[in-house]
Amino acid sequence: MNVLKPERDFLLAKLSEIATRAFPGENPKLELFGSLITGLALESSDMDLAVTGLQIDDRYVMVEDLQKLSSALHDWKCLESFKSIETASIPVIKMVSAVPFSLKFSLESRLSEA
Repeated sequence: MNVLKPERDFLLAKLSEIATRAFPGENPKLELFGSLITGLALESSDMDLAVTGLQIDDRYVMVEDLQKLSSALHDWKCLESFKSIETASIPVIKMVSAVPFSLKFSLESRLSEA
C-alpha cells in the first residue's frame, strides 16, 4: 500500500490547477509516467509528470511555456526547492516538496494531434 498516495494526489491536483491558470484558453494536462505508472514506485520514488495539451510548435515555444509555468509555480509555498532546466533535451522543472517530482513538457503529444 502506498502511504504517499494522498500527498501525490494533492500535488497532482494543485499542479493541474496552477497549469490551468498559467495557460488560459488552452487545455493543459498533467500526465503521470515512469515508476508510478508501471507499479514499480517505492515510497521514496519521485513523481514524473508530463505537460501535454498545449499548442507547442517548436522548441522556442516549449521553453516559453516552461518559463510561464515556472513563473506560476515559483511562489507556491509548498515547494522546498525549485529549478527550471531549459537546456535539457526535453525542458524540465525539478521541484521538491514533501514528495519529490519533476515536470516535463511534451512536444510529441501536440504534434501528433496536428
